[in-house]
Amino acid sequence: MKKGGDYIMDNRKHESFDQRFLAPLKNRPGLEPDEIFVEKLRSELTNGSKTSIPLRQKWHWPILVPMAMAVLLFSVLSASFLGSDTSKESSENVKMADEEDKDKSDKKSEGRDIYNLIASNEGFKRVYQTVTKSTGSPTAGRELVFYFDALQKKDEKYIQDVLVFEYFENNVKEVLDYYHSADFSTLEIESVESSQHGRSLVTFNFLDNRKKDLIRKRLLVDLSDGKHIKVLDYIDPAEINFEKEAKVKVKAEYLDNNFRLGMTEKEAIQIFGSSYEEYTDSDAEDGTVKYWLYQLEADENTTSKVPNKSMVDFENLHNQKIGIQFWIGWSTDEKVMNMSMFYSLKGKIHSKILKSDGTILEDQQLTGEIILDTTPFKLDEEETIAYERFRKDPSAKHLKNIAPLSIARFYIQAQLDRDYHAQYALYTTQPERVMWSKEKHLEEALKYEESKEDILRVFEGFNEGEFVQINDTDGYVQFQNKNGLQGFSMTKDPDGVWKVNFMPMQ
Repeated sequence: MKKGGDYIMDNRKHESFDQRFLAPLKNRPGLEPDEIFVEKLRSELTNGSKTSIPLRQKWHWPILVPMAMAVLLFSVLSASFLGSDTSKESSENVKMADEEDKDKSDKKSEGRDIYNLIASNEGFKRVYQTVTKSTGSPTAGRELVFYFDALQKKDEKYIQDVLVFEYFENNVKEVLDYYHSADFSTLEIESVESSQHGRSLVTFNFLDNRKKDLIRKRLLVDLSDGKHIKVLDYIDPAEINFEKEAKVKVKAEYLDNNFRLGMTEKEAIQIFGSSYEEYTDSDAEDGTVKYWLYQLEADENTTSKVPNKSMVDFENLHNQKIGIQFWIGWSTDEKVMNMSMFYSLKGKIHSKILKSDGTILEDQQLTGEIILDTTPFKLDEEETIAYERFRKDPSAKHLKNIAPLSIARFYIQAQLDRDYHAQYALYTTQPERVMWSKEKHLEEALKYEESKEDILRVFEGFNEGEFVQINDTDGYVQFQNKNGLQGFSMTKDPDGVWKVNFMPMQ
């Protein structure tokens, strides 16, 4: 399928002046130049700054003799250097390369000095140092600081030049408004994931003075083409219809489970329905002769800006006016050749494509605000039945064949219900891991009883947690909330039942 808003970038890598300048240090273990010093020195050299050197009053002969030899040697080498046309040409090439590098990275950043920015803003300093260290080059750190500075100063021209979007174009003013109340001095980099093609996925957070809350976000810094440094930053919708999103999720799972090549038209209608639009696409390279387009969970009278049915309507997916766009490609003998599905969850576009050779391609939008599930903690229907059975008889026999994630949820529910007998029965019984008795547990639980609000706050995001098994007997539930990535540790008892570790959040 064709993706609107995508762009193709040259993946050639260019060494910056900073990299060439620091090349002799690459193989010197333990010698890491201070990034701020390098930028300050570079800034001073560029601006023609002079550094005064204090003269010493006393000279000693042991110093003067080797110094004189060094001056003589330097004079000989200089004469040889100046007399060589090849060396002169090399010098000019280095100078031109430096000017080219400066032109590529600094032309649109004219008036922004990285040293002054990181010296005057602690958030910028943290961004620059962390990104530079993670990527191995100051270029990404510098460009990201310039981007944040432009946002802070509402430099619309700069943002227009450097910013591209995933899937469809946002309004630059919309981006500036999003960051309008950001406190840029609070910027923190949580992680940097770099690819071999010069792209870095940066996860960061900042305090929003208007929302009085910490915002977590991801963006892409693209340095795959040194002449066109770009930032991919995505602004999430202001509101999300979670009721509609739940329907989209169920429907997407249904379509996913029924993807099958070779289906007939009759079979497809039985499974997917007859509410489709048929069209042909002469650009198909795999022999597809026609397509069926389903637009599911779509609002009535929805208008689209895309020029034809073969293009994904990212804007209407983003604003939830269309829940799912689903294509079926047909061969000359009227058999399914391929399928494509695009849908939006939590403001992010997801795609799944089944190609004619059976290959499945999955993708999801990487950038944008990290929206957490803040819905109240609640067991599903099957878990509720199993949990109530366990509460009546807190025996491990009622936990056999129950997934570790569900057992972890039983533990939280027991704490919410203040059923500390059931909660203790969910702890591991392995002797070397038991930390206190049931009597002690009941005494401490009643003494330091927490409110439901506090418990839910600790386990915010647990609804979307996933179980990660480390080995045959150890694992943990991984989940995300405003405090970052969290882990809830568990152990498999000798009877094969997963149980909760004592102090699982430590």
